[in-house]
Amino acid sequence: MTVLTQAVLVHITLAYSGLALAVATGIPLAVLSLRSRPAGAVVSTITAIGQAIPVFALVAFMVPLVGIGFVPSVLVIFISTLLPVVRNTYAGISSVDPDVVDAAAGIGLTWTETVTRVRIPLSLHAIFSGVKFSSIIANGVAIITVFIGSGGLGVVVLRGLARFYVPEILLGILPAIAITLITDFCLSRLEYQLTPLPLRNASGIWFVSGSHSDRGRHQ
Repeated sequence: MTVLTQAVLVHITLAYSGLALAVATGIPLAVLSLRSRPAGAVVSTITAIGQAIPVFALVAFMVPLVGIGFVPSVLVIFISTLLPVVRNTYAGISSVDPDVVDAAAGIGLTWTETVTRVRIPLSLHAIFSGVKFSSIIANGVAIITVFIGSGGLGVVVLRGLARFYVPEILLGILPAIAITLITDFCLSRLEYQLTPLPLRNASGIWFVSGSHSDRGRHQ
């Protein structure tokens, strides 16, 4: 395994461990915010504070608290990417047509079942928009966390900066850009597959299927 390949693998593991943690935490927090206004105010304030802290300051702040290495770097990415997931998810599930929610309650669905079977499926476009935006943030922050010993492509970039050697800087930056684009495409595909069939055209995501025949079939 080459040094660059190893750096790419570390970068992917680092960035998407933090992102996965943000998604796993952010969606339940958005649901909690919908359920309770006081809880929503607390969640909104905490996530906004985390987003407002500059990344370099957050990296520096993490060292005396957790130390250096992979885990602190994941925590930095988690904090940096949590707000878009929470806000987009909340915006999606809270904007579902009240008549649809009332109809779900009318057929006997509980509040939790309404969220999981009605609100979330109807909000996938908003949710994935937040996740995709957070994935871009995660890739950028993963580079910066090299200053607390994360490893990955940040090491390549930092080494190039130390030597004022542009090709080496690009050797670290270009794979990160490629990872971002590939991730965005994969998330769009996943969104397309998970979106209920009648809503695919309404969400404007039919094109990611890669076939014009899909458009005609779903119209």
